[in-house]
Amino acid sequence: MARVKYMRDQVSRRRRRKLALSFLPLCFCGVVAYGVSLWDTDLAQASNQAASFVAPGPGAELIGRVSHVRDGDTIEVGGVPIRLSDVDCAELGTREGEAARREMDRITRGRVLVCALEGRMSYDRHIARCERDDGLALREAIREKGYCAL
Repeated sequence: MARVKYMRDQVSRRRRRKLALSFLPLCFCGVVAYGVSLWDTDLAQASNQAASFVAPGPGAELIGRVSHVRDGDTIEVGGVPIRLSDVDCAELGTREGEAARREMDRITRGRVLVCALEGRMSYDRHIARCERDDGLALREAIREKGYCAL
């Protein structure tokens, strides 16, 4: 009789362990789903405040936060690629180009930019003159640090 009770306890213990382990993937999926929902919310908020964009052309303005720094003279404001006018930086893959990209990232991180489009394009990029919300012109800031030339 004692042996049968012992075996029942063993089976019961195994079932409890199995049941507990079967909930682990469910808990993991719940955590992942919660993380994705937070990420989607952040993306929705970012897209709502990313940029206000007036139709491209001479005199058009793009106002928004920098979403990506491609290199020292090319950024994306709200997903719109912008090539800074009158600035020439070294290409990525070179030490100078990497330094210019890092400096541009430092200058623009977390800042709102106002970009005046010139109505021209270079490849997929709009040519523009951009200023930070505090009035600092990006092309002067990157050139005075010695990372880029005219």
